[in-house]
Order: sequence, then structure tokens, then C-alpha cells
Amino acid sequence: NVSLPMDVTLRIGGVQLEQGSFSTSFIPTTSSVLTRSADSFSFPISSWFNASESTLYGRASTAGINSASTIADINNNAFSERFQIRFASNFTYSGIITTANTVQSSFSGGTTTANTQNKLAMSATANDGVLYANGTLRSSDSSISMPTAQTQMRVGGVASGSERLNGHLQNIKYYPKRILNTQLQLLTQ
Repeated sequence: NVSLPMDVTLRIGGVQLEQGSFSTSFIPTTSSVLTRSADSFSFPISSWFNASESTLYGRASTAGINSASTIADINNNAFSERFQIRFASNFTYSGIITTANTVQSSFSGGTTTANTQNKLAMSATANDGVLYANGTLRSSDSSISMPTAQTQMRVGGVASGSERLNGHLQNIKYYPKRILNTQLQLLTQ
């Protein structure tokens, strides 16, 4: 055996040394102190969006730290026109449809536990809307006026920056139609 001297340099960058119960995004800095802003993701809706009938699906979990945790919200950058699925307070499955600053439907029912993956889907057209979670009908409404002035889809939060999803998001799907209840049951199983 022959031992050869070695010169090794090991560089580690972007180390996450933050202490807490969950990880956050890395922020490269210099010597100055910065305040972390919450991650935010939104994009404009276009020809794929159908204002007269919609289905929004999400597979997500919440740690339940916020009073409400939004999975996805199709809105007008405000609360006045929206089509939203979320976890409401106390881990309740929830969906909200708002038109002209008036809540048309506030779907709610069933609960989950912290950090458990769930499949939620809200589907609606005029006077016909439902919320399914994990293969079960949680709520329905037969008197809905659909919002028509949405301009964006926001993922993991709402326009005001509140109701951030404090958990994990695995999947979001949008369908430009009111999906049948039997299909929603299968989609969310």
C-alpha cells in the first residue's frame, strides 16, 4: 500500500441552517439582514378559463397553523370575484364562490388532520355546485351565480397575501366544465 497526499477542497453553498418545524426557501444574501416574504405564485388566466362553469381540483395537506389555508384561488386580485378551494379553520374542507363582492356559496364539510394528504374538488355552474373531498360529497348548493371577472389563478394563497397554504401541495387541476358528481367522487378518492 502506498499513501499519496491529497489536497481536497469542499464547498457547500446555500446551506439551510434555519431552525423550525418546517423548511423554507433559501434566500441568498450578503452581510445585510433581509426579511423573508412568503412564497407567492400566480398567473393570468386566458382562453382555457370558462367563467360559466368550472372545476378546481387540488391534492394538498395543511399544517393548520393559519386560520385558513388556500390551495388555489381563481380571482380578480381581490376577494370580489373568486372560485377557491381551501382548508378552513379547524381543518375543515372548504370552497368559496364570490360574485360582485357577494359570497354566492361557502361550501364546507368534513375535516382532516394536520399533514395528511387530501384530494378536494369544487365544481359549479349557475345554480349547481358541489364540494368533494376524499371521495365524499361534503357540501352542495343550488343557488349560485358564477363569477365572471377573474383575471388570475393564485396558488397557495389569496390576493391579499393571507390564507397562505402552510403545508404541501402535490397537484392542481382546472377543468373548464362542471364535472359530474360520480366523476368527482372518483377523482377525489
